Amino acid sequence: TFATQNLSTSSAAQPVTLSNTGSSVLNIALIRVSGDYSRTTTCGTTLMAGASCSISVSFSPTATGTRSGVLAVVNNGVTLCFVPLNGSSIGATASLSATTLGFGGQNLGSTSTARTVTLNNAGNVVLNIASISANSDYGVSHDCGAGLGAGGSCTLNITFSPTGTGSRSGNIRSEVHTAELQSRQYL
Repeated sequence: TFATQNLSTSSAAQPVTLSNTGSSVLNIALIRVSGDYSRTTTCGTTLMAGASCSISVSFSPTATGTRSGVLAVVNNGVTLCFVPLNGSSIGATASLSATTLGFGGQNLGSTSTARTVTLNNAGNVVLNIASISANSDYGVSHDCGAGLGAGGSCTLNITFSPTGTGSRSGNIRSEVHTAELQSRQYL
């Protein structure tokens, strides 16, 4: 069992000792882990009678909440032994109330009325906001500040100011810092 780990970070490795308590050589075809876990090992393909080797398991959660997996030692398709792996993760989870906006016809050189989109942090840690910007013929203002607390929300006000005729597309981009830099496109 691993302590609570921040999303997209790696825990310190926890050791597991594999011992051959039998009287003959133990053949090891595979030592595998599943889920959000990784492993390194000093074990080879055989383990002599009475010998031991080490397996180090790390937890790198890819999603928040409880994360389970298994460490298994396998030979000839048979699981010789296994260890359940458990951990939980916390992190910021950004979501938007809308991912597409349509502004309709807008006169060239004028600015539309702002359309509102809510940015939510459904996670359980602060969502640090590095920047929120618009490209093309779009503008954005917001009341998000530098971060959103766990369960918090803020408002993005998006405007359209066409510089040409015809259909005009663009994106609103938010760069947020959780455990690592992530970019999300919104519009």
